[in-house]
Amino acid sequence: MSRLTYVPIPEERLKLANMFIEVQHDVPPQHRVEETAGTRTLKNREREKIEKYVSLKSGTFSKEEDKLIKRNWKTFCKLYEWDPKNPKPFLQMKLKNKVFFLNLRNRKKFVQFLANGLFDRSLYSVYNRFKVMYDPHKVSRYSEYEDKIILNSLQNSKVTINNRKFADLALTLKRTRHSVWRRYRLLKKKYKLESVDHKS
Repeated sequence: MSRLTYVPIPEERLKLANMFIEVQHDVPPQHRVEETAGTRTLKNREREKIEKYVSLKSGTFSKEEDKLIKRNWKTFCKLYEWDPKNPKPFLQMKLKNKVFFLNLRNRKKFVQFLANGLFDRSLYSVYNRFKVMYDPHKVSRYSEYEDKIILNSLQNSKVTINNRKFADLALTLKRTRHSVWRRYRLLKKKYKLESVDHKS
């Protein structure tokens, strides 16, 4: 079942509702800057503030970084008695885009927990890497058909990576929202589209 259609069973929802997450390490100041729980791209002011503490690393995650995320996830599951084979509520954290499984405080603490040892990465990048690692999705090249779907949905419109259209396209194409966003940016450049992009 896709994470976007996953509904926790009553026992899971009760456990999530009663969960009070505490981070097991001293959270560095750069991991206290982001206003959301690592679910939105960095705003310029957030990036500037973070880079007062550390030079942010971007690009592909190394094997060592992936191992840290896996270790942190397993540690989290052990501490909170959660099945490590069921990351779905933590990939989505929201039921039908309306009701969150965890409150904002716990969502932030969860992503900070995952980011232990990854102090030169933003919470956003760590959380997105976690989703890529634990959420089955297509990683093959985009087909012409998929490109047409993206172009027809987004051409000549004002879009941001947080636009609801990207979440809908991700579900349709069985890819991550971030992957669809990157593909859209490439297509926009390739075909010199005149849509207006915003980073926030």
